[in-house]
Parts: sequence; C-alpha cells; structure tokens
Amino acid sequence: MEQALEHGGVEFQESLKGYVHDRYVDDLFGDDHAFQTKSSKDDVMIQVADFFAGSVAQIYEQKATGEVAQVYKRILREHTLGLLEWPPKFNSLLPPPMDESRYADYQVHQEALRQADRFIDQAGQYPDEDERLQLSILDYLRFQSEFVTKDYIPTAEILAHLGERGFGDLSEQRVRSSGIAKLRDADVIITSTSKGYKIPQTRADINDFLEMASGVVVPLLERVKKAREVYKLSSKGEYDIIKAARLVDLERLLASLEAFAPD
Repeated sequence: MEQALEHGGVEFQESLKGYVHDRYVDDLFGDDHAFQTKSSKDDVMIQVADFFAGSVAQIYEQKATGEVAQVYKRILREHTLGLLEWPPKFNSLLPPPMDESRYADYQVHQEALRQADRFIDQAGQYPDEDERLQLSILDYLRFQSEFVTKDYIPTAEILAHLGERGFGDLSEQRVRSSGIAKLRDADVIITSTSKGYKIPQTRADINDFLEMASGVVVPLLERVKKAREVYKLSSKGEYDIIKAARLVDLERLLASLEAFAPD
C-alpha cells in the first residue's frame, strides 16, 4: 500500500487519488498497490517524508535565505543522493520551426520567457512581500506557459496557487496592482484578456493584449480630451484641467494625438 500525507481538504485528497490512479496504473502505484492519504501523526515514515519535503521547501520557496538556506542544503546533502530540480531553468533544446509564421510565434514566446527569467535572476536575495508575490505569480505563469497550456490562466486559479504558497487571503486587486502591474513595469511581458493572464506564446496573444489596451486607453483619452475642451471653453481658456493638475506626461500624450489627428 502506498501512502501520502493528508494535505488540503477532502476534495483535494480525492482529486490527488484520481490523478495518481489515472497516470500510474501500470507501475509503482498500479492496481496492485492501493493509494491512500494518511495523517502524519499515525506513521513515522510519513513524518520523515514530511520533514524532508518541508526542508526542501524552505529553500525553493525562499522561506529560508542566506546562511540559513546554506545550512539546510548542507544537511540535506549529507542525507540524500542528490536533488533533481524540475522544471529546469529555460534552455530550449528544440530547434526553431522553419515555417515563417510559426517561427514568428516562436520568437514571441522565447523573448517573453527570457524576460521572465531575467526578472527572476535579478530578484534580490531578500525579497519583500510584494516582490515575493511577483515571483510566485511569475513562476506559475511561466510554468503554465512552457509546460502545461496555451490558455489564459484565470485570476481565481492564480489566487488558489498563491494561497498554496502561503499568501493567505489576497484580493484580485492586490494581484493586479502589486503583482501583474509591477511585473509589467519591470519589463516582464504578460498578456491578458477577460479570460485571465499568460506569458504570450504567439503574435495572436500580443494582438489580444493590444486590442484590450486600445479598447481601454483610446476611449479614456477621448473622454479626457472632451472634458478638457469643455472647461477651457467655459473658462475662456483660463482653466486647463491638464495643466492645472501638472500632468506633464498626459499633456504630451494628448498633444501628440492632436498632432496626428486628421484635419
């Protein structure tokens, strides 16, 4: 009988059993081996496995850093044959496609992955709470993009992942403002639609994002422009809402739009 630590609720444990049964019916977890979850307090071997997994997590989930992480690694090295890290850092072993359109999509995906890896590599040794949030979101989106799906990842799924990583009760607004927005500010390319977020894999993904941005930005700028004109006219040119608010970047943007507007 093969046993695993009871973790999560009943629904999660049942889904784990189904996952193992569907994928490993002909090997270690096959029909001749019943697979069950069990409380660690009832089995000393599960306690040992739980302790080992928790020690590894201290390192790879960045709960322990610096000298403490080195101590964990040294202890683990003395009691293991080695650790195999998966998935490995991005290093594509496949040649790029020869077809022109597929190669264009390939380039989009490769550059997005490189930008993600650049952010991860440059992250500080002691990230604050927001930086840890950004890294956790990016790790998940990157993994999904390279190994799992071409679909957009719903915000609810990202929240569930973050909950498993110990972030507790997060709002969608916090994920957007402190997570996704800050990653984009740091040159990480993340596209989004009403369906969710993803690391872009194709030019179509980029187009989806641009269309969404255009649908928000262009109408908003038009409304600002109209409000500005109303107050300038009513005040006989004395009240320019943009200049009064000292929004220099917005003023330049509106000026550039007016310069290219058709006569």
